[in-house]
Amino acid sequence: MIIKDKSVINIAGIIRTVITSFLIFNIAMLFPLTSFVFPIYKIRANSKFDKREILIINIILFLLIGFISKLTLMFYVSLFLVFEMFYYFFENLKIKIKTFDRIIITALVSTVLLVFFLRYAGSTLDLLKTKINDIYVNQYGISERDVNIIFAYMKKYEVFLLYIYTGIMGYFTYFSLKKDRYKNWKISYQWIILYIVAFFISRYAHFGKGMSLNVIAMVKVTYAMYGVKLIHKLINSKLNNVALSQIGALLLGFYFSGFAFVIGALECFDFIKIHVIKLNNGGRK
Repeated sequence: MIIKDKSVINIAGIIRTVITSFLIFNIAMLFPLTSFVFPIYKIRANSKFDKREILIINIILFLLIGFISKLTLMFYVSLFLVFEMFYYFFENLKIKIKTFDRIIITALVSTVLLVFFLRYAGSTLDLLKTKINDIYVNQYGISERDVNIIFAYMKKYEVFLLYIYTGIMGYFTYFSLKKDRYKNWKISYQWIILYIVAFFISRYAHFGKGMSLNVIAMVKVTYAMYGVKLIHKLINSKLNNVALSQIGALLLGFYFSGFAFVIGALECFDFIKIHVIKLNNGGRK
């Protein structure tokens, strides 16, 4: 049995992890839909290092990314560093937090930071918006009116869209790291309170209507994803294939999002219980 000398730093491992992390980060920047790959790799890679080595890796990455630009560094901190820090925070917390609640809290914190990041990067985003507008209008023939409608929707539901992005990233991160416990993931019913409050504000208040619409959409998609987990449980009981069951559940959740939201919300209140009972030996348990 080889015992690692804690006074010796794994320099080769640190360099390899920093280089790989930096490459994956740049790929995530180019292809945002693959962003969840970065925290998955980073968290798995960190399991090979002690706290001191993890700190060194993060400092080097911080400096490398900051060297590219301050905006890139702010994006890294607002998204990836938040996910990594909150993952370890919940893992070491003595109070047990439900897995879906972990994802929600992490996504909310990251969303708030990203909103501030976008405000800071306002002039850069305006320039990017102008370029995108030119590309779609001049090269793809999309009318300027349609492009403006898309941008208006994105502005109105900015918080919701950012939450979708961070939430999906958190969902796949935890699904990859804790796949074996997926069937036992739970969500708290208290998030429904946000939906109720936002609903009444959107209907009767004279302020905060825009934010309330974002909150309603955020709660809906949250419980819809929990409904997807319940659908996955049912499909997997027949297929016994986690990957195929997850794809099938996501497709059903996407096309029947209202149904997924309802069963997700009802299950967290214990109004319904989904149990999978496998029968063997000619129908006997």
